[in-house]
Amino acid sequence: QIRFTATVLLVLVLIVAIVLIVSPFEKEMPTTPSLSENWELLETNAHNSHTDSYLTNVSIDINRKEPFQFSAEYHSTSQSDLLLFVGIDYSNKVTVKPLTSPPLAPSSRTIPVYRKDWLIDSKEALNLFAKDETANSCLKSSKGIIELSLYKTQTIKEEFSVWELSFIDCPGQGKLKIFYLNANTGEPFDPYA
Repeated sequence: QIRFTATVLLVLVLIVAIVLIVSPFEKEMPTTPSLSENWELLETNAHNSHTDSYLTNVSIDINRKEPFQFSAEYHSTSQSDLLLFVGIDYSNKVTVKPLTSPPLAPSSRTIPVYRKDWLIDSKEALNLFAKDETANSCLKSSKGIIELSLYKTQTIKEEFSVWELSFIDCPGQGKLKIFYLNANTGEPFDPYA
């Protein structure tokens, strides 16, 4: 009786061990800080440096691969050649400096983005992106850079704010994979369609 119980217990332990070794562990979904909660910190520091500055792009580092959790680009209404970087690191320390050369080269995004221009916060945007099977898989498996960016785009018909989720080196998706959401409606869209 004892030998039978020990054998059954050993078989059960081996089965559990095999299942744990063979089945991949599900990686937890990454989270993002709230842009809404950090908006004033970005704006205040930009305006303290240049009172007429306006945001054109903000990126959020989702998987902590970059030195800043928030990286924002500001332009100036009075100085067309002025580009300003405002970054918030992981201890909430703010860095403000002119954008001049790589890695802080300016993007081509120049349309002003104001707080009234977007309704969906970064946390909600990431959850909406995660509903897409491919985006969800990339969020859980990517070891490369994952970045969530807010900017404004313009089509022939309209101008609207966009959340862009980009992956560098998502397994099975190539070097770069990008997803887009309308930052007011939450609807996914293809800017190239």
